[in-house]
Amino acid sequence: MTIRSAIPEDAERISEVRVRAWRFAYGSILPSEYLRDLDPLENIARLREALRNPGPERRYRVSVAAGSVVGFSVLGPPRYSTQEDTIELWALNVDPDAWRGGHGRSLVHQAIEDASDVRATSVELWCISRNQPARSLYESCKFRVSGRERTTSLLTGYPIHEVLYQYAF
Repeated sequence: MTIRSAIPEDAERISEVRVRAWRFAYGSILPSEYLRDLDPLENIARLREALRNPGPERRYRVSVAAGSVVGFSVLGPPRYSTQEDTIELWALNVDPDAWRGGHGRSLVHQAIEDASDVRATSVELWCISRNQPARSLYESCKFRVSGRERTTSLLTGYPIHEVLYQYAF
């Protein structure tokens, strides 16, 4: 397994991984018609551009096994009000065929290292409260529940209850 920076040519596979992971992980959380209608090609041009020009604090990483992208993470400035010097793990998805292969854990550890490289004092992430496999992963990587929770529909159009996790250096 290799963790490397994502490149524009990874965009299609990153989108495929996201859709497959969401369909498997959120089948009991989001409406089936929403998951069925997810289109991996919907925002490809925007993703390619983000991979081309990520900005100084943003990190797009991919986990590669046997020459294929099997997981990805996105780290960037927080998209909500929080403490100064905090960076957010925006996304982490692994293809269900590669679950339990260490890819998620490796991506989390790389995100922590990347956050340290930009001198962040903590990493935060929002996790769907009913996504127990993800919660277990984050907790095993020393993230702790902060006590903050929210319900938002911004990403999906459907209300999702999330908990905030923090990793402090």
